[in-house]
Amino acid sequence: MVSTGIRIMTKSPLLLSAGPSVHNLMETLEFIPGNTVRGMLAQRFLSIGGKADDPVFRRLFLSSEVRYGFAYINGAFTLPLSARSCKYEGGFTQDGGHGVTDILIPGIEDKQCRTCDRPLDYYEGFYDPATEQNKKYANAS
Repeated sequence: MVSTGIRIMTKSPLLLSAGPSVHNLMETLEFIPGNTVRGMLAQRFLSIGGKADDPVFRRLFLSSEVRYGFAYINGAFTLPLSARSCKYEGGFTQDGGHGVTDILIPGIEDKQCRTCDRPLDYYEGFYDPATEQNKKYANAS
């Protein structure tokens, strides 16, 4: 499988609904789903003169040959639900926290922080492998 990266820049605020709205409150996703990426690229293909009956269009957008993954903030990855960090000084060490662990990794049965021996808690967000730091939606640039 060959992987190709793309850069998506929005020119205005973007709302991708995480579910049905509750009265006047609507939560947005912090990533762009793969189906949305595929639809955006298919629309662009058609807008520059491509045809829906073109074999290239069918192969790229209608077959199961090409898969479109999620687009994350600046290349960061979603932390798994099994990520844990210190309840009181949570976060990656690069961010000043006590570190993050994954309770599903074999041999890791930590229930306490390795730095201060306090309890671990859920840790969520995005991990940027280039900087080894947490990326938050508000910090995206």
